Amino acid sequence: MDEGEKNDDVEDFFASPKIDNDNEEAFIVESLTACTDCHKLHNVKDIIAYKEEGKVAIMNCPYKEYPNNPISSRNHQCNNSLSILKKNKNATIAVPRMLYPKPNIHQQLSILYQRPDFENMLKLSGIQKNENNIYSDIYNGKVWKNFPFDGSTFFTTETATTHLGLLLNLDWFQPFSYTQHSTSAIYVSICNLPRVGTH
Repeated sequence: MDEGEKNDDVEDFFASPKIDNDNEEAFIVESLTACTDCHKLHNVKDIIAYKEEGKVAIMNCPYKEYPNNPISSRNHQCNNSLSILKKNKNATIAVPRMLYPKPNIHQQLSILYQRPDFENMLKLSGIQKNENNIYSDIYNGKVWKNFPFDGSTFFTTETATTHLGLLLNLDWFQPFSYTQHSTSAIYVSICNLPRVGTH
C-alpha cells in the first residue's frame, strides 16, 4: 500500500460519520478538527490531505481573528499546528491533534420524535397559566407569544408539534485548581417541552 492509499484510509476514518452501535438509539457523529490555540474549527479532510512538495505535512491554522485590522500585531495568523505526523508501516500520515465531534441535529430530532409521548409533551407547550402576572416560564414572555415567522406567529397551538424553539446553551468553567484551564459545555434544549423534559 502506497502513501496515497494509506492517507485515503485515514481520511475516511476521521472524516466519515461514526455510528454508535452500542446505543439502540444510535446517531451519526461527524468530526471537525479544532485548533488547540484559537479553537477555530477546520475540515478534517483538509488537514489530512495537506501536503508540501508532494509529501504529507503538518498544516498550520490559517485563522486570523482580525483580518482587516490595519495594525499588523492584531491581524496575525494563528499558525498553530493542527496535526501531528505519525509513521504507520511504510507510510507517514497526518493525524489531527484535536477532534470536535458534531452530532447530526436532524437525526437526533428524528430519534426524539420516535420516542413515546414526545409529541404529546410538545402539545403541552404554552398551556401553562401564569397567575398574578408572574413570569414562571418562557411561554409567558412576549418573545414566545409574538415571535414572527412568514407573516404569522411561529409558536401556536396548531404548530406545537412541528415548530420547535431551540435554545443554545454555553457554559465555561475551570475544572482544576492551581492551573489555568477552562472547559466548555455546549448543549441545545427544546423550549417547547415541559420544564421537566427540557433537558
